[in-house]
Amino acid sequence: MDGWPPITTPRFDGESEIEFKRRAARIHEIIVGFRSGRIAEVEADELESELMLLKSPDVYVRPGAALN
Repeated sequence: MDGWPPITTPRFDGESEIEFKRRAARIHEIIVGFRSGRIAEVEADELESELMLLKSPDVYVRPGAALN
């Protein structure tokens, strides 16, 4: 297989278009950073954790949402 697979981000149920676009853009930014080797080792764990949160509808907290 040549190159990297495409980056796909499904839209979560109830997620607004603007929230989806922001979340998908951040996911894309992080993945491209990893693929291109631009992520410093000290940042890698933190960004990997952020990426997992962004990809999981069960744990993703929408910006501005109240935390209980």
